[in-house]
Amino acid sequence: MTAGLGTRLRPFTERRPKPLIPVLGIPCAEFAIRALREAGVQQVVANLHHLAQDAARGLQAIDPSIRFSDETAELLGSGGGIRTALPILDAMTGDGSFFISNADTLCSLDLRELAATHRRLRSSHGVTMTLALLERVDSGEEQYREILVDGACERILGLGEKGSSGRMYVGCAILEREAVAHLEPGVPLDFVKDILQPAIENGSAGAHLFSGIWMDVGSPRLWWKTHLELMDRYEADQIPSSWRELLEERNRRLASGVWCAKSASIERAPPEWASPCYWNGVGAIPARLGPASVLYGEPCGRHSSSGIGADGQWVSLQASD
Repeated sequence: MTAGLGTRLRPFTERRPKPLIPVLGIPCAEFAIRALREAGVQQVVANLHHLAQDAARGLQAIDPSIRFSDETAELLGSGGGIRTALPILDAMTGDGSFFISNADTLCSLDLRELAATHRRLRSSHGVTMTLALLERVDSGEEQYREILVDGACERILGLGEKGSSGRMYVGCAILEREAVAHLEPGVPLDFVKDILQPAIENGSAGAHLFSGIWMDVGSPRLWWKTHLELMDRYEADQIPSSWRELLEERNRRLASGVWCAKSASIERAPPEWASPCYWNGVGAIPARLGPASVLYGEPCGRHSSSGIGADGQWVSLQASD
C-alpha cells in the first residue's frame, strides 16, 4: 500500500513519496518488501498515486520485478486500492489469498506464521481475512483504534475506541479474493468501513496475535523516534537478523549508537558527536551531532530533496523539535 499522500509526514512528503522516506538511509518500503520476499512471496504489487513516477522509480530500484496498480487519476483509499488491484493479483495467483502490507511501518511480524494462522482459521471458521494484531502497552503518545477479539483470540468481534494500549492492527493482513471481489472497482473505498466491518459482522474476520516490534513512520516525530529506537534495539540485539543485515549493508556504525551512511567520507566519529545520532553522509561533515539527533544533508535538486527546508540545506530533527 504505497499510494497515500502522507499528509501526517509533511513537509517530507511534499517532494518525496511516503514509501521512499528513508529510515537510517533505507526507504521504509524496503523493510516491507524484504519481509514479503523472505516469506516466499513471488509477486509484489504496489499502488501508485502521490508522486507516482518518483514512487515507481524508487520502488523498482528496491525490487525490479514489482508491478503497479495505477491510481494516478484518483486516490482510491485504503480499500479501493485493494479492490482495484485485484485483477493484477488474479493474474498472478488465480483465486488464491494475498497479503496486504503498509509501506510506512516497520514490523517484525513473521508473515509465514500469519499465513499458517489464516489457513487454520479458514478451515475452522471460514474466515475471509486474518489481521495481524499486536498487544500494545501504554505508550503515552500515539493513539490507535483497539481491535476487540473473542476469548480464543481467533476472531475479531468489533472495533474499540482509540487509545495508547490494547490490541491494534499493524497494517498487515491476508485476504481472500471473496473479501473484496463483490465491491465496485475504481471507486474510493475505506478498508475498515467497506471491507473489515462487513467481515466482522458476518464472523469472517480472523485474528493473528503476535509479539514483536512495530514502528510507525507516519509523522516527522515518529520518523525521528524510529531512527533512535532502531539504533537502540541494534545495540541490545533486539531486531530481526534481516533488519541487522540491512542496516549494516547501508550504514557504518562508528561507535555505540553513532551511525552514518557507508558513503560518508569518515572512518571515525568526530569528538563532538554524541550518542545516539545518525548522519546520512551527504554534505559537509557536521562538527557537532547529537545526542538524539537525526541529520540528513541533501544536495541541491528537486528529486534529491527530502522536502523540508530549502534545497541544499540540512534536514534535522532533534529532541527539542
